[in-house]
Amino acid sequence: MASTAEKPKLSPAYASHKSFNSFFDARREDGHVTTVVDRSLMSNFAGSTKGELLATLKFLGMIDDKGTPSKRYEEYVVADDEARKELLEAMVRNAYAFLFEAPGFYIERATSNQVADLFRNQGINGSTLVRAVAFFLAAAKQAGIKVSPNIKPPPMAARGASKPKKEVPPPPPLVHTIAPPREAPPTDVENFDIPIPIGRKVTVSIPANFTSGDWDLFQTMLTPYVEAWKAQIAARKTSKAEVGVQPGDKP
Repeated sequence: MASTAEKPKLSPAYASHKSFNSFFDARREDGHVTTVVDRSLMSNFAGSTKGELLATLKFLGMIDDKGTPSKRYEEYVVADDEARKELLEAMVRNAYAFLFEAPGFYIERATSNQVADLFRNQGINGSTLVRAVAFFLAAAKQAGIKVSPNIKPPPMAARGASKPKKEVPPPPPLVHTIAPPREAPPTDVENFDIPIPIGRKVTVSIPANFTSGDWDLFQTMLTPYVEAWKAQIAARKTSKAEVGVQPGDKP
């Protein structure tokens, strides 16, 4: 005889309780119950909230894995606020059996740590644990279930906690080196001094064996190079002006 596979254990609901109520208020205004519950009924919620709400409905036994609504879902949709309290109480006590049926545990006299440990036993931790306890407390309050006033959601771990900085090793000692001697200027060149107004001049060095074709090519390339040099010099001056001497400072 084939064994029946066990249904996977569902994690406790951790959706926003406010979103849970908003969803059902909207369904009640629809005036009918759809044959399936899916994300298209949650167009006013963010994508992550839709997934959390669907998981919450499954955990409370209101829909199955295919989104088919159960009888308790249909009753909850059309019920008024007062009738919803009784329906919600039954669903909460059934879904949170790990709390209400835990040996030696009494929700009316429990502490925050006791509740957090029982939730952790369901396989949740971190921010999910915090939100799951918060949803349970809100749902229990709405359903009129007496809960110990000592129970609070566990504190959220601080984000962005600074990590200890690694020690930066000191820089290596400076090593004095002797620069190699400069090469002597080439002797097989012709230097031309081009006078510039206001007492300045530009010296151009040309290889002594320049041919007529070399001159033509040099003349063609000189203008673009001059324009490029001008742009680079202007950029350097602008950069120095931005980080250099400020008005009123002595140069």
